[in-house]
Amino acid sequence: MPAAAHPFDALEDRFALEDSSSSPVTVAILELASSAPLPWPMDKVVQKIKAHLGADSLDRIRIMLTTCMDEVRKHGAELETLRETMCAEEVASREAALRDLVLDASRKAEATRGLERVRRIGMILATSAIESKAIDADEVEEMMRVAMNLSDLDVLILKAAILIYDQETTTKSEARNSISARVWMAVAHQTSGISGDELASIGAKLQSFGLASRIEGITGDTDSFAVLQRGRRFTQYIGTHVGQHASDAL
Repeated sequence: MPAAAHPFDALEDRFALEDSSSSPVTVAILELASSAPLPWPMDKVVQKIKAHLGADSLDRIRIMLTTCMDEVRKHGAELETLRETMCAEEVASREAALRDLVLDASRKAEATRGLERVRRIGMILATSAIESKAIDADEVEEMMRVAMNLSDLDVLILKAAILIYDQETTTKSEARNSISARVWMAVAHQTSGISGDELASIGAKLQSFGLASRIEGITGDTDSFAVLQRGRRFTQYIGTHVGQHASDAL
């Protein structure tokens, strides 16, 4: 294949332009990729990305990539079927988008201390590779940014609110905000060791990332929040990955 045709040919130039004094932005995954065959498109994505990482960064990015690769490998057959339905241009476009997302995910994982947050970045990257629809790189990058900033408890509250809301709407016919306000209070009752003020703070945090909206005038002086579609989409990206110690709080 001519050099210009390969989606990763520009990587070496990009590496050469990196300031050696700046924080590494690339992923050490060649040995990870060689440990087991990867299905398309991740095999292409990892093919030419080189390691320029310190030990601490390497550990975090290895965790992120291991999370991603483990999930992608589960869907190897579906991905192969997906590739067979695509034209050459669509295949190349998908590989190029994932190349850039892997680099972005590596930067974010490197800058993230919490390992559960790092794993969630990996799950978001995997979801973008697995979904049959065209990759929305802007959405994926934004979801990874959100994952960097939400704690295990933040994610737990978000998912609990969605679960209870869906249970409530199957049995009751009420205005959305009324159900959402009651659900938010139910989340408070079901979560041990969290105060009303802390729950309100989490709601405000979710709102700041566009995952939820504040409901006014229903629960008196107590803040309550409704999960938005963007919040649901975030939980779809991260799958069921929530830190165990946070799950134990319910």
